[in-house]
Amino acid sequence: MAQPEHFDTETGNLSMGFRSFGQVGRYYAIDQEEAIRAAQRSLSPLERRFVEFLKWHEPELKVRVERGFKQWNNILRDYLRNETGLRLTVGDDAKAVPVRIDDGLPEPFAEVVASFDERTWSLLLNRHVLQEGVRATKFLQRGFDWISEWMGPEPSITEYEEVRHVRISFYLLLRRLRRLDFIERIRAIQEDVLGAYFFRLPEVRLYWMVVGFMAGVLGVPVEALTLVVAAHELAHAYTHLGRDIDGERWKTESFAAANLAITEGLAQFYTKVICKKLETRFPSGWEAYERLLKLQSGPYLVHENWKGSSEAAGEVVRISMITCRSTNTAKLGRFEVIRRQQAERLGKVQRQAIPMTGDRPGHLGKGLNDTKPTLPRSVMEALLWLGKYYYAGGVTKKDEWCRIIQAEMEPNVEPYLNGAWAIITGQPTECDPM
Repeated sequence: MAQPEHFDTETGNLSMGFRSFGQVGRYYAIDQEEAIRAAQRSLSPLERRFVEFLKWHEPELKVRVERGFKQWNNILRDYLRNETGLRLTVGDDAKAVPVRIDDGLPEPFAEVVASFDERTWSLLLNRHVLQEGVRATKFLQRGFDWISEWMGPEPSITEYEEVRHVRISFYLLLRRLRRLDFIERIRAIQEDVLGAYFFRLPEVRLYWMVVGFMAGVLGVPVEALTLVVAAHELAHAYTHLGRDIDGERWKTESFAAANLAITEGLAQFYTKVICKKLETRFPSGWEAYERLLKLQSGPYLVHENWKGSSEAAGEVVRISMITCRSTNTAKLGRFEVIRRQQAERLGKVQRQAIPMTGDRPGHLGKGLNDTKPTLPRSVMEALLWLGKYYYAGGVTKKDEWCRIIQAEMEPNVEPYLNGAWAIITGQPTECDPM
């Protein structure tokens, strides 16, 4: 069978390709020369329209994003240093990662909003207001009689049927918006679009127009969503450029070649930890994180698998990240094995039930040669998790699935692919020999 696309036969890794964080074509993978050319361009007609639209709705929107970032910048960096154990500055060696509030629209987001007119933008921006309107009119409708009585002699300004009609109007507007599939199209984007870490520069950019618009869609304060986006992008910078106790960083090309789920998983994990620790101080930040998470998919949800208490999970993830950096690990399957092995070693593991297809624990291959050694439990669990991740992500063709899993895992999982496929799909079938 042919090797999967982007497979490097010499290193045994997936080379930088369509599942890599820094794949060619990702807008934040540009180098210095490309960045200079991009900075010289003026705003596109769409961007100019969007600027004017947002200024009409909220004249101080950009200022609010700038102010929100300045308020939390140093605090976020302190938390990231403490949680990751990494430092951008060690002695006289400092790696500056500036943050810029950008006027542009990232191409993946621009493609979505370009298909709508300004009336639709306005309804989407106020989507959460409409949802609250449905709830408010539902409450008023259900309690109309006792509310009218409670109002006493004051003149009534509405009738029951008028309340019902307003509620129906809200409902129909929301139903029409759902049919536009805006939320589904946003969820399908698997690139950072509210902000981005340009790892070859290095620089973080926060897109104030996207942050402001999506804050309205989610129904959260602009400052709260700014906190979440800044935490995520700075987490990318720290996991990439932060020096560990040995003074080592993640080599840029290895960072770029890493599976998107590794880099985004790490950034999401540390964003979650920080927002949770700031919850009592800034509860809107945690709420913004949770609401944004519901609009995300694929690699942005991987960290939800990294269970355990925050302290235990943080220790396991931090050691796994350092191991991944030092060994130039690009494979998602290999990272998951490392993470599970570290959890076992530290005694922080939460056991996943291993389905049985044979007559001995952990046997993943009905009809396989019983003389083959049983895989270590951490590898079996990683194999099943990885298989489910790609299957749920749309890799539902057996041959393609087998090629990807084989490339993302250790070579010794080959005899167990058929059993894993059977467990995940409930459709036993032979994978082609690898």
